[in-house]
Amino acid sequence: MVMRRDIFQAIADPTRRSILTFLASQSITAGAIADKVDAARSTISKHLQILTACGLVEANQRGREIYYEIKIDKMKEIDVWLDQLLSIWETRFDNLDEYITKFKNPETMDEITNREMRITRTFKAPIELMWEVWTNPEHIINWWGPKVFTSTIEKMDFKEGGEWRLTMHGPDGINYPNRSIFKEIIPLKKIVFEHFNPHFITTVLFEPKGDETQIDWSLLFDTKEMRDTIIKAHKADEGQRQNLERLEKYLSNLQLES
Repeated sequence: MVMRRDIFQAIADPTRRSILTFLASQSITAGAIADKVDAARSTISKHLQILTACGLVEANQRGREIYYEIKIDKMKEIDVWLDQLLSIWETRFDNLDEYITKFKNPETMDEITNREMRITRTFKAPIELMWEVWTNPEHIINWWGPKVFTSTIEKMDFKEGGEWRLTMHGPDGINYPNRSIFKEIIPLKKIVFEHFNPHFITTVLFEPKGDETQIDWSLLFDTKEMRDTIIKAHKADEGQRQNLERLEKYLSNLQLES
């Protein structure tokens, strides 16, 4: 049984694509093609049979030799398909360009900044230790939250798509339950989680600086109004600052104990 081949199966092979490139400029024999691609004539003959079977190449007898030439009309089918593919990718690149342009727009950047709460600090701790205290619940309960708060971690499934449930206990006896889903984790580099009620996206970036580590911790709210409300009602910006002060003290104690 002979398998029927189409033109796309034929051009999938790099050697056959090379043969088509040679034939695009001239008619040529199988032996001459073999010399150009440094392959056995029997191998080239098999490739030519496939190209001929699907109509991309035509064999013509000239005296004692058989010359092969490309069939332009068949190549047009490939051209049409490539044009369709090109159109799709041009549209995607146009969309990407539009997105990048929008992102670079100062107004867009200002809008993001207005929805964001962000703090950056460098700690005297190697990145391996820093990652450990951010990802191990046994460490997190010792420094998470503002001053005089304590924390209980009910669940921390530290993986992309994993759930994190934590309750902060205020000095006045009020409990503050938190639920998040981890969205992105790049070991020693990045943690992103989505927090619910209130809704915001937290991104924590880790950057080693010799024996120290820089932390870039941001919370992106849905609206500027939501951000302002959280800061006003809960003093979240001050709480974030105090959180890092607790982290700094905890890291210092850990290193003294080691």
